Amino acid sequence: MNLFISFLYGLIFFALTPNVLVRIPQNGSKYTVAAVHAFIFVIVIFILHRFLFRLMLRSFVSSFFEGADGDACTTESGQEGTEDSAGKCIAK
Repeated sequence: MNLFISFLYGLIFFALTPNVLVRIPQNGSKYTVAAVHAFIFVIVIFILHRFLFRLMLRSFVSSFFEGADGDACTTESGQEGTEDSAGKCIAK
C-alpha cells in the first residue's frame, strides 16, 4: 500500500507541475506560479492523505475486530453462532 501511495503522490506532483495541465496565474512570474502550484499540491495531498488514512484505518479496525468473536454469525433461526471451517453458522 505504501508503494501505491508513493506512486500516487508522484503522479499528483507531476500533474500539478506548472505548464503540465494548467498554469495558474497565467501572467505570473515563475516564483508566483511555483508558489500557487505548491499551495494547490499541499491542499490536494492533505485531502487525499486524510481520505486514504481513514480508509486504511477503517480497514484495519474492521479486520482486527472481525476475528475477535471467532467469526460470529447469525443462524437461520436468528440465534447467535460461530462459523465452522466450512463456513456454516452453528448456534452457540
